[in-house]
Amino acid sequence: MPDEPQENQQPIAPIQDIIPQNDTNLAPQPVVTPDEPIAQLNLDPVITPTPTSILSPAPAADIASTPVVPVSSDPVVATETQAVNQGVVQTTTPQSIVPDLNPAQSVIAKPKKSKKFIAAVVISIILALSISFTALGFNYWYQDPQKVLSDAIVNAVISKASIYSSDINIDSNSTKVKISITTKQANYATGSLDVKITATYSGKSYSIDTSALIDKNGDLYFRLSNLTSIVAEAKSAMGIDTGSTISDSIDNLVSKIDGTWVKISSADIKQYSSTYATTKTCVNDAMTKFENDSTQVVEVIDAYKKNPFLLIDKDLGQKDGNFNFQIKGSTTGLKAFIASLKTTKIYNAIHDCDNSFTIDENSIKDNTGSSSSTDYSSRLILSIDYWSHQITKIDFSGSSDANNSFTAVIVPQFNQKVTIDTPATSISLTELSSYIQQAYDSFYSTYQ
Repeated sequence: MPDEPQENQQPIAPIQDIIPQNDTNLAPQPVVTPDEPIAQLNLDPVITPTPTSILSPAPAADIASTPVVPVSSDPVVATETQAVNQGVVQTTTPQSIVPDLNPAQSVIAKPKKSKKFIAAVVISIILALSISFTALGFNYWYQDPQKVLSDAIVNAVISKASIYSSDINIDSNSTKVKISITTKQANYATGSLDVKITATYSGKSYSIDTSALIDKNGDLYFRLSNLTSIVAEAKSAMGIDTGSTISDSIDNLVSKIDGTWVKISSADIKQYSSTYATTKTCVNDAMTKFENDSTQVVEVIDAYKKNPFLLIDKDLGQKDGNFNFQIKGSTTGLKAFIASLKTTKIYNAIHDCDNSFTIDENSIKDNTGSSSSTDYSSRLILSIDYWSHQITKIDFSGSSDANNSFTAVIVPQFNQKVTIDTPATSISLTELSSYIQQAYDSFYSTYQ
């Protein structure tokens, strides 16, 4: 006899008894198959459920209690659903790991990225070439030699604050003279001048220092230094005995003025010449207005740009970040510049202050400003900064013959902070006049 069924085993009910027939949503759906086999779509491999998720035929009671998964159009999901209909329970693969079966997106995406990349490269190349050609054109225009020279002259004119250090050497037969000059300009109406002169004659050297300045109040100061040695040599050359009355008078005067600042105020000038005092005040006011009025400055700049009288004779190349040009003058340009300058506001303002102040372009000789002449040769070299177009050095030399020569080296500094300090102590022009008068009276009484 066949074995009797165990108590825990139940007969498997037909699947149609488990699934209600009136529920159309649970009816088996046709499987949608892609136009092309999945193997040809280069898809990522489908993650296969682990063996523990697949159960062998289960008792009917368990199958009946298992939720029925609706049939999906997705081939993988549809296959799993069919397995349920056949009495096999499979765990549905999560949607997040189901591969995208849309072949159109995979095929079209790559060409789009390639086209965008190529377009970006082409645009970058065009942009780089445009910038390069623009920079090249700007550099060609900005670094044009004549423009560099013109900019340098204009920058020197419009610079409100500057310092010039100069060394000048004159060699004439048996006399040699060295002059060191330092000028400082805080603005158009305030500045200072320091000059040291050393002369060598017949084996002996003589030195004298002089200084002058105009302070912010418009007062003029000057002084002479190292007078003692010069005066001693002068007395010896004139045969004035040391210890004599005249010698003592001179020494007394020198001790009072050697190295002493002498102040010449507008009030002092007015005592000697009211006309000159008025003129000085008028000119100071005109220069202050010129400094603060950009339209007046532009007039002078335009006058030079339209009529340049300094031209490039030779391009000496670049060195240490500077252009180096040998300069020649143009008489025609100088005449035209002076004629144009006479129409500017600053010239007319100064002329109105003093009608004796005039400039005449017709007084310029034809050889004025030329680089050479039959009896005198000279050379002027300007060094100009490559980027700022400011003059960094002026080198001038000339000679008439083997025994007479002249050299000058000027080093300017522009847009520097310059402070002109009023001397702490000084004597007035009236006091200086009284000292000179006393020395003269002593000298005159001795030779009566």
